[in-house]
Amino acid sequence: MQGRIIRTVRETLGLTQQGFANQLEVSQATVSRWESGQSAPDAASRRRIHALTGRSTNSADAALTRMVRLSPSMMALFDLNMRILAMSERAAEAHSVVPDEVVGLDCRPLFTEDLAEAYEAAVNSGFFAGNVLGIDIACAIRGLKGQPFYVVANWHLVYRPSNGDPLLLWNGEHVDYATFVRARANGPAARIVTVDDWMTSAA
Repeated sequence: MQGRIIRTVRETLGLTQQGFANQLEVSQATVSRWESGQSAPDAASRRRIHALTGRSTNSADAALTRMVRLSPSMMALFDLNMRILAMSERAAEAHSVVPDEVVGLDCRPLFTEDLAEAYEAAVNSGFFAGNVLGIDIACAIRGLKGQPFYVVANWHLVYRPSNGDPLLLWNGEHVDYATFVRARANGPAARIVTVDDWMTSAA
């Protein structure tokens, strides 16, 4: 009975066993044993499952995650600790992974020098406090499987509908080296975009 409940919870969240395991900080084999009834989650794991379903059952939160998952572009959603909450198929392909595999992964250990520079610029600009409109980035990325590639992208803050927590929405494109070089010709890895910048460029 408990195994069927766990499987239903996982499938309702749209996660593979590996994605569910990542969220709960257990192995995929552990999730498999729970679902088959060979073992049951301990008290700490039950609390994590409860917290996960509590965060994810809000329909507006689910709609935001679904928007990212179904985006035709390279898109990902992070919390402010740079843990992946959702990733589009196209972004996952660039990393040679399946989207559900990476949910819950902390990306900071994978930062290249470029991405660390962009992140520091974002922090120093007040971006994470909502003080600027967005960040345009052009940088090298270390893929989740170790392979490097180049992106031109932008970061924006969005807010979790259920509780107003700020989240980082990343949207961009995988580019070749020549495009990357052109994008970086006029500046650093990150460019701060203010409301005035946006209004001026739109004029």
